[in-house]
Amino acid sequence: MAQLNRCLHCGSDTVFKNEMQGAKTGVLAMCGNPACGVRTPLVVESVAYSAMDRVAGVWNTSTGEEWPTWVQPLGGHDAYSYGSRVRHKSKNWVSHVDANVWEPGVSGWTLQEGLA
Repeated sequence: MAQLNRCLHCGSDTVFKNEMQGAKTGVLAMCGNPACGVRTPLVVESVAYSAMDRVAGVWNTSTGEEWPTWVQPLGGHDAYSYGSRVRHKSKNWVSHVDANVWEPGVSGWTLQEGLA
């Protein structure tokens, strides 16, 4: 079973949470401290991958910074939304489209200069 690191923002334990997205069930990781509220995007369950492993990978590689490491979305269910901020190849990017599955630098992202 996937393991989660403690919350980088407040140090509390973190938990997996199942939620519904339309008719599908998904998994996310969230801080166990209700006052903190930090959470990952929802990853819809699939037979092609372990949603818990994918969510743990996103949570555990987070730096606690405003620019989390970019992770390749598997489809529309875990795509980046408009305004999402990521760090990729030592650069900071902001998504300027909704349902963004493209790699930063290819399409759908704006480079944020001077924000290393």
